[in-house]
Amino acid sequence: MAINEGSLAERSARSLVNKGIEKGLTRIEIVEYILSVLGQNNFMPRATQISADPFKNQWMTDEAYTIFKRRLIPDQEWLNEKASTLEQLGEITFRKKTESEYFLKNTNFLPPIVNKLTDSASRAAEFQRIIEEETDTEKRYLKTIYHMDPTLPFRFRGGKFNDISGLLDNACETAESFWAVVDIYTKNHLHIWLAESAPEVAKLLPEQRNLIGFLTFLYIVNRNYPFYLNNNKYTSPESLVQDAKVNQSIWIPIAQSMENGYLPIWFSGIGRSGLIPKYNADLENIIRSGLYEDKELKLAAAQTLMLAIDPTATPVIRANVSEIKQLQIEGGSTANSSIKFKLTNPGFVKVLVKLDNEIEGVTLSESTFTLNSYVNEIEKEVVLTIDSLKLIKDKLYSLNFILDSAYGTIQIPVEINVVFPKKAYAAKLFQYAVFSGLYFGGFRYLLGLFLGYSGWLVNDPYFGFSAYAIKSSPLTAFFVFALFIAGIIYFFRLVKKIEKI
Repeated sequence: MAINEGSLAERSARSLVNKGIEKGLTRIEIVEYILSVLGQNNFMPRATQISADPFKNQWMTDEAYTIFKRRLIPDQEWLNEKASTLEQLGEITFRKKTESEYFLKNTNFLPPIVNKLTDSASRAAEFQRIIEEETDTEKRYLKTIYHMDPTLPFRFRGGKFNDISGLLDNACETAESFWAVVDIYTKNHLHIWLAESAPEVAKLLPEQRNLIGFLTFLYIVNRNYPFYLNNNKYTSPESLVQDAKVNQSIWIPIAQSMENGYLPIWFSGIGRSGLIPKYNADLENIIRSGLYEDKELKLAAAQTLMLAIDPTATPVIRANVSEIKQLQIEGGSTANSSIKFKLTNPGFVKVLVKLDNEIEGVTLSESTFTLNSYVNEIEKEVVLTIDSLKLIKDKLYSLNFILDSAYGTIQIPVEINVVFPKKAYAAKLFQYAVFSGLYFGGFRYLLGLFLGYSGWLVNDPYFGFSAYAIKSSPLTAFFVFALFIAGIIYFFRLVKKIEKI
């Protein structure tokens, strides 16, 4: 029995019955057999009124019946072309997008044609509602063509795509195309297409019409799609870390992307959601430390994410000394000890420096500092200053220099002892002995000069006796002596001030 054309004419059916009878079969057997074959091949009776004679009921498949109905409907003119079905109407509109915009501005043109082609006022009303309710020209166009024919492709950057996977594959190849597909997602264009062409896929679309929603949908479709940070493409979290290690310009965008939720969507979409709680916990500890300012906190956030992905990226700081011993500090002097810290691997870290035991007279030049290999700040010198005047002599002070960061602690033992300043004491004695001698000698010279006596006030047979010189000018001698006493008082106070006595 030939059924390849999708229909069974009454004449052909009766011819089959006659041939069967000739071979000894009964009419009932032949009719039942023919009807069973028709049912197995999805034939249905298409006659307007069902007849008792089964072969009068115009048996056809759905496809054949659609073609049959088209032959009964006169072609309709649309955009200077003829169409006999909604699908043809959609295909013409798809090809002539610019020309169709005028005809889709109101309901005067398309709905009447749809009514004639479908012989359905309800179907025509669907398009009338689209045109009346959708004010956006592009959305109205998309809703119209895909409601006419859901199988039409989707235009994107000069290409035509029949399914969402093919479109997203193309969109994820470059940053330009990626942000272009984000744009049409936020404008609801993808939603319109998928609602008609792939309803099951459309159910996967999130409610958010923003980048968060797009990324969620993207990694539902295919978890292997890349992630774009600005215009940089990353195929895995590890590739992001590798780039961040050599390019700190992306650190702040990384922190912002974590804060905005974009990177967490990627991690969740590719099955790496475990990175998120670790990042949040470590960042919370950094925030609570109170060390970081706003910009520094963003750098710290990026560093924290890098460590969550790759623990080997932990910043390591080394000190140039393992201990500090200042056991022979002479009283009255100030001693300094320099400690140099170096960042030995790429990274950014801010540290707190302090002494575990606060002692008056022992201070540090820094309380906090940062090391950042990406701006070539990998070394920092901290000076420990010891003011011996504020310490007790011959008492051993033991304390610890502590460098504390989010990535570890360095502890350096410090021992301090102040001793009697023998050298300084001897030097001061000599210094003030010289000053005193010069002072006394100078006044004796002045006194002799004022009294007209050239013998330095020493009894000398050649110059005469000094007492006679003083008796001869008692008032002058008195004023010179008074000046001498005032000078002693002044210099005594000056020395106290200089020596901080």
